[in-house]
Parts: sequence; C-alpha cells; structure tokens
Amino acid sequence: MSLDQFRAKDTDTATELESLRTQHLQKYLQSQGLYESTEEAQLREEVLGHLDQIVKEWVRGVARHLGLSESVAQEANATIFTFGSYRLGVHAPGADIDVLCVGPQYAKREHHFFGSQPYCLEQVLAGVPGVQEITAVAEAYVPVMKIKFKGVEMDVLYASLAQFLIPENLDLSHNSVLRGCDEQSVRSLNGCRVTDTILRSVPDVSTFRLALKAVKLWAEKRGVYSNVSGYLGGVNMALLVAKICKWYPRKLACTIVMMVFMHFTTKYWRWPDAVHLVPQKDDPSMGLPVWNPMDDRDRKSLMPIITPVYPAMNSTHNVTRCTMFVMMQEFERAFEICKSILFSPRNTTDWSPLFEPLAFFEVPKAFYVLIELIANNSGDMEKWDGWVRSRVRHLVRVLEEHANVRPFPESKSAPSEEHPEDSRPRKYYFLCITKRSPQLDEVNPNGMTAPKTYSLQRNAGATQGPAKTSINITQPIRNFTEQVRAWKDAREGMEVRPLVKRQADLPAWAFPQGYNPLLRRKQAAGTADAAPAAAAAPQPTKPAGASSAGASAPVAAAGAAAAAAPGAGMSAEVTTASGADGEGVGDSTSAGNVAATGPTGAAATASPAQSAQPVLESRQLSAAAAAAQPSRVLRQHQQQQQQQQAGVQGVVGQKRVRQEEEEAPQQQQQQEEHGQQGPGSAACTLSRVSTPELLAAEADAKIVNSGQDHYADWLGQTVAHMAPGQDSLGQTVAHM
Repeated sequence: MSLDQFRAKDTDTATELESLRTQHLQKYLQSQGLYESTEEAQLREEVLGHLDQIVKEWVRGVARHLGLSESVAQEANATIFTFGSYRLGVHAPGADIDVLCVGPQYAKREHHFFGSQPYCLEQVLAGVPGVQEITAVAEAYVPVMKIKFKGVEMDVLYASLAQFLIPENLDLSHNSVLRGCDEQSVRSLNGCRVTDTILRSVPDVSTFRLALKAVKLWAEKRGVYSNVSGYLGGVNMALLVAKICKWYPRKLACTIVMMVFMHFTTKYWRWPDAVHLVPQKDDPSMGLPVWNPMDDRDRKSLMPIITPVYPAMNSTHNVTRCTMFVMMQEFERAFEICKSILFSPRNTTDWSPLFEPLAFFEVPKAFYVLIELIANNSGDMEKWDGWVRSRVRHLVRVLEEHANVRPFPESKSAPSEEHPEDSRPRKYYFLCITKRSPQLDEVNPNGMTAPKTYSLQRNAGATQGPAKTSINITQPIRNFTEQVRAWKDAREGMEVRPLVKRQADLPAWAFPQGYNPLLRRKQAAGTADAAPAAAAAPQPTKPAGASSAGASAPVAAAGAAAAAAPGAGMSAEVTTASGADGEGVGDSTSAGNVAATGPTGAAATASPAQSAQPVLESRQLSAAAAAAQPSRVLRQHQQQQQQQQAGVQGVVGQKRVRQEEEEAPQQQQQQEEHGQQGPGSAACTLSRVSTPELLAAEADAKIVNSGQDHYADWLGQTVAHMAPGQDSLGQTVAHM
C-alpha cells in the first residue's frame, strides 16, 4: 500500500483524545494573546473601508491630471485586496495588514503612487486625518508604502493592470490579469493569488488556521521566523501546513502540527526535493520565468517551497546551509516534544515545552558578531535598517564557509541610558558563531557536502575534535562593512559598526531576563571558591603545607572532572583585526586572537594568564558540578534518545510503565491501610473499587490509553509507509 492509499484509507480517528489535545492547544494560544478583540477587528475593517474610498478618489484625480475626459474620470476605479496573515486569519493583535492596491494602466507606480506631487497617493495619504506615519520604500524588491492609519499599521503594495477600467469585482485568480504587467506588479499580485489558493486548497479552514497559529508561535519562540534572515516566513509556513492538511484531511490541529515537524525533517523529506501545494502549471504564452530545478540558480536551492500560482517561484531562496540545518534540528526537537504531548497519560495537556524560548545568547563556547546600526532620525533608520538587514544574509553565506553561523532573526534596541552622550536611534543584529569540526561534515541526498551545525542546547555534549584551529573572520566582516557603506541611497549619519564579542562581554539588555547569566554564574562560582579556603583556614593542628594542599584539592578534582566531561578538551578561537578606519572590526576588548581553551590548554590570548586563572578554576568547578549532577536539559536529551531507540510502540510502553510507577506509591499506601496485605488481596481490591476518585481516574485513563493505542498504531503505520528508500515522499508526493 502506497502512502497516498494509506492517507485515503485513514478515516478512523481518536476524536475524543484528539479533540481534547486540540482544545488545550487552542487555550494555550489564547493565553499567549494570539487572538484579537472584537473592537480591534472592527477597527481594522473600518480602516480598510476608509482606505478603499481614498484610493478610488485618488485614481479619479490621476485621470483628471492626465487630461482625460470627465466621464472617463468619473468611471475611473481602483480597488484594494488583503493578503498575508490577515487574509489567512492567523494575524496577531497589533499585527500589520498587507494590502494590495490595483489600479488602471495609466496610473503608474513611479509617477502617481509614490511621490510628493498633490496627485500622488503618498501625498494624498499625508493629508488624510488619522494617517500618522508614511514611509515609502520604492527601491525594494517589492515596492511598498508603509502607513499607520488610526493606529493600524499597513503595508500597501501597488499593481498597475493592462486595463483601462478596473471592475469592482475583479478576480485575480486567472493568469490573464498578469498579461502586460511589469515585474513589480506581478510580484505584488502573486501575494494575493497565493493566499487565495492556499485557502481554496485546505479541506478545513479552521483546522488550518489553528495549526498555522501554533507553528508560527513556535517559530517565533525558537528564533526561526524570518525569511529575510534565511529562515521560514509566514507564506512558507502556510504552504507547509496546508500541504499536511491536504494529506490528512480528517486530522485535527494538534496532529497536523506534529506531522508538519515529522514530514519535513531530513529523515523523511528528501531535501532539496521541492514542496508543491498543487501541481505546477506553466503558461508559455505569458513568457514569465518560472521555477525550474534544472536551472543553474534553482538547482542550488537547499529547501525549495514553491508558490502554488503562475509564475511558480521558490519562496525560500534565502535559506543557507547553516540556517537550514538549524531549522532541521528545531523540527526534530519539536517532533519529539509533540510525540510526548500526544502520548501523555495525563488528561491535561501542557504545550509550553514546545514553545520554550530559545537561549540564543547562552550557547557554550560561542562568539557573537554584533552589528550596530546608527542613523540621525527614525525615518533614516527604517531605510538603513531595511538595507543592512538584506545584506546580513550574504555575510552569513560567507561566514558559514568557515564556521557555524546562526543569525538572530530580529533586531534589538539598547536602552537610552546605554549612550547618554549620543541620542541617535540605534539597532543591533547578532550572529552566533561556533567552531565546526571537519569530522562532522556529511553528504546530502543532492550530493552537496554540508556540515552539521551546532545545537543550541545549553549542555550539548557533542565533541568536535581536539584540534585547536583559528577562525579568521576579519576579511568577511570588512567586506560586508564596505558593501553596506557603498549603498547609493546612504545619507549622512548612517553608520554600521560590527563587533565580535564573547558571551561574557554581551550587554545585559540583549538577554530577555535583563542580565548576563554567565556573569551571575561566575560570581556564584567565585563565592563557591572562597568557601573551601575559609573552611580550611582555622585549622592550626595541620602543617602549613597540608593546608595549602587541601585548598588545591578541590580545584584538582574539578579539573579532572572537567577533562572527563564531554567537550571539555575542545578549544574555540576567533581571529579578528581592527578595521582600516579605526572602527572596531573585531573584539570589543582587544583586536587579534580571542580564544577560550579547555583545562588542558593554555590561557586565553585576550587576557593575561594571571587574570584567566580564577575564571579557569570557576569553569572547572562548574564542570565538576555539572558532571556530578546532570542538568534538566541533559536529562531530557537522554530521555529523548531512549525514546527514539525504542520506537513509537516503545514510547507508549514507557508511558504506561511510568504511569504504573506513579500509581505504585498509592497502592503501597492502600496496602499499609489494610494491614500490609498483598496487591492481590481482597481488601486492596475492594479499597480501589470503592473509591469514587479512583473510579473516575480509571475511566479517564481508559479514554487516554485507548487514544494512545490509536495514535501509536496510526503513527506507526504512517512511519512504516515513509521508510527511507521509497518514493512516497521523495518523488511522488512532491508533485501532489
């Protein structure tokens, strides 16, 4: 039986358990504030209606300005369409609205949409009461005008059709609307066309929306939500969720979320095979370029997700090797967590582990590239930020040839107290850099060699080789700085300052908790170092030499434990240099080599050996404590490893064993109350039957266990039909 036949046959569902898990998921999303109020929804509709009237008056003014007759001017029309998250129904409170304005052929973008003339829409909006902010980005890949109207932010795009009259009930689904349009108009129109195709393709819109809300929140929390930075954007996630909804039309949102993470990992999906929501259709009469895996550019795509309308394009062309492997690791982590949630023996579902925030700034043995942006005012900063952010991914592509790079998807702003002498606007972007060992390189199914990236688990114990090598990133950062500064539209006061910092040197405002936890741990370790010396001081019966030896014994033991700990002998070093113009292209504390050595290595080259000794002893004591008592993350990682080895049926078995272990203390207490009788005694049996709470618990357990059996059987059959080597996902399903 093929995977398609299995999906078609899959009609029986554990509706009671699945509905319970889905209800808990929806309640969790509501607790996270992802649903807007009725008042806000009404305000959005009111603003959109007002904007529609404004564009109609604007296009009539354009017709009069061009000297057209009054009758033609009265019949002139323009209309607006929404797309993106608002059109899909998955927008969050306060999110912006993506709007497309469609006008006739005589209303041009460069002459009538943007501009300061009284007949230009930009100038018309500036005179409308309630319009607070207007920012025109005419040079963007998709030109956009950002406005804030009555507190509602909107991104307004424009498409000029090859028609003299725009009907009020215009249908954008036909390819004929693209005929005669320029490239910018085609891109703008496809935003609406893609959104409408997604909604028409999914069998249950409410299930699709709930699952997509969950996936978007997960991506934001785990730092993989930004198409510009090389991760997934809203359209990419919508296409993946819609694909799973088509494959499993009878499943509810909780299962759809789990299957998204399972299907699109490298274990089951043969990247770079493209993901198609619908079969790709070409229209040779239009002559527009479409996605072609045989083309040189498209063949290099690592994670292609193709738009479902003509002209088909790859919506994930910004994905790099490092960002792809980061996403694959996050997908695998999310799948394991979803399995544990759906197979949980408890009636209440805790979805918070899936959405645990990423500890981006707490990666062991990592260095961070901090890119500081400065402009004279907020308007210049928005333009400068858009330009620099589009260049950061090119820096990532260069740096990933030398090390593992993980970009932080959003910018951060420092508090005003950080620079009291300079009040100009500032933004910061961060890149996390770790060493890569040649032993970890692997070959992808497409034949390309790509290294694995690091995991952002705080106590990751993967060894990366004993060799101590330098990572020279001076030239890539210098080239990036020169390219950014060469922007033709740069204005006075626009500055960019890249710095390389160690984790201990990161500013406190970069951390979500408001302080640098590494410094806190070092302070706590320093207090722990002083305790043995204070305890050993008032001992006059011991010789002086014995007291000294006793004080150094804990440090020696800690050093041995640190040497035995995973990855303790690994060293990390980043080589940088000062910029030619004197600005800090490199470490904020010193230029040159910045190294962090293991217990067997030499002291760090960025500081004297005397100052490095207390830090080294603190690290050794911390490593000894970690070796003596594994952390919560490490224990969770070990449990996940055991679950993967045991398989799906083994996971359910382990849950049942854990449930029996939890019930064991209750049974023992009941035995003590009834004279220490055995588990098979009549008194123990009568006691369990006669307790109303136990009767209710047993009834709920039967429902959950039956749901677990169904989930285990269904998921086991699904995985069996997805075994590597079959063409179910690699070839056939890719073109469903």
